[in-house]
Amino acid sequence: MARYIRDYHIRFLVDGNRTLEYTSIDIERPLHVKFKVNYGDKKSKLSLNIANMSPESRNILQSDDVKILLRVGFRDTEKPGQVDLKTLFLGTVDQDLVTNTKGADHDTKISASEGYEMSEIKIQSSFPPGTTHVEVIEDLMKDVVNASGGMVTFDSTELNDLNITQTYKKGHSLSGVADKVLDKLLITHNLKSTIAQGILRVLRQGKSIQRRTYKFDRTTGLLDAPKPLAQKASQPQSNPLPTKGYKFRVLLTPELVPTSYVEITHPVLGEDPVTLIVDKVSHTGGYEANEWFSIVEGLIAAPLKEENSIAEAKTKTSDLNHKQKLTQGN
Repeated sequence: MARYIRDYHIRFLVDGNRTLEYTSIDIERPLHVKFKVNYGDKKSKLSLNIANMSPESRNILQSDDVKILLRVGFRDTEKPGQVDLKTLFLGTVDQDLVTNTKGADHDTKISASEGYEMSEIKIQSSFPPGTTHVEVIEDLMKDVVNASGGMVTFDSTELNDLNITQTYKKGHSLSGVADKVLDKLLITHNLKSTIAQGILRVLRQGKSIQRRTYKFDRTTGLLDAPKPLAQKASQPQSNPLPTKGYKFRVLLTPELVPTSYVEITHPVLGEDPVTLIVDKVSHTGGYEANEWFSIVEGLIAAPLKEENSIAEAKTKTSDLNHKQKLTQGN
């Protein structure tokens, strides 16, 4: 048995109050799925195929309001109970389901667009005198998380670091749809909210989410030699002009999104690693499928500096150790 098993978990939220879930974890015969996620175009998209869904489930997903959360990762069979799943996609189903039947098998295709709207969540809360502004923000965030049916989580790290000390001396009340209530609350502190890969955060206006640097070489996930991206569409591969970046394939890494930093090392690039900013990325995989990789297009970046990163914050590095996963797979 392979040490590392590829796992998935899919959650649908239908009409804001009904959930439908599929997973490969602790299931004797999980449904086979295939997926492809494209990030970087005007609208990031998911294409998902699920084999042999029940007619009842297909009927439920015909609703006009269906959110989808796709998480994927690896399970180490030598460490029972430990599953490392990462959010790959959060969005809304944007087309009618299409089911093709061949004999006794059914293949259902689901298409979705990225994004999670808070405009459908209603807020009604009151707070006693002395409640801090941070407590009100945190309470509102909890309401959003609870209303999301497990689609969204809240990361309070940035909020706790902002050192907001004001209190509502006479108490405070909130009423309305979540996005407008939240915007009105945050703007007084020059803050904004963002949802990325299923995580709700509070940031300073003008700030971006901190992006780590992911390092790849032939022992840590880089699957083939990087190919140069031409400065112009008409530029032939033989043209010696400098390239604007590289296109390369790595073991599926759900955390890679546009604006992520990557550092790649390969003999075709010379002795020194090349630092890139991800411009586009597509993630392809499936349960017990041969495909399990990310194709990245990255633009050449200036060397990273702690005081001047794309997120205007300290940039941490994460060296992904995929050597055993590459060699032992599923």
